[in-house]
Amino acid sequence: MTGHSKGLGKAIHNELREDYLVLGASRSNDKNIRDIVCEEYEDCDVLINNAYHSTGQLGLLKSFYEMWRGKSKTIINVGTAGLDAAGRPYETLNYNAAKKQLETYSKWISDNDSICRCMLFSPGFMKTELVQSKMDHWPEDKKAKFENCELDVKYAAKTVRMMIESPFVIRDLQLLPKECNPEIPILL
Repeated sequence: MTGHSKGLGKAIHNELREDYLVLGASRSNDKNIRDIVCEEYEDCDVLINNAYHSTGQLGLLKSFYEMWRGKSKTIINVGTAGLDAAGRPYETLNYNAAKKQLETYSKWISDNDSICRCMLFSPGFMKTELVQSKMDHWPEDKKAKFENCELDVKYAAKTVRMMIESPFVIRDLQLLPKECNPEIPILL
């Protein structure tokens, strides 16, 4: 998996490591994630494509799909439930555009390859260390919008486990807290 040393990636790594051999690559290791992962981890059964780096996440997906096309492998791409760019500062548009590209390519693979399972996991707001460092500079009214409106990273990690272990292809799973989305009905 990529991006295993912090935030959601660290939670996923911790969730899986007792039952799986989890190999991780991250920018904090001062390595080129794409080169390391493609060269060293081609024989793995599952890729968790978590680390965001401009269009690097999409490049990694494309590289792995070329190696794994038509093979019984699983790719889980970590996107975002917050793709709506309306009201976002200009500085975040590259992030939104890169995640939208990842979503589009992931869904194309899912729709066109019945052997290689490609799934998109799009979690909502999680107050990770990275997000917290950015929130420190937000105005109070913006911070208030996200009060009581965050996902637990451990719960999100358990959701990724469920996706890996499911016999089904879960094309696109969005995980959002009910408190933040009162218009979404709860299904029992």
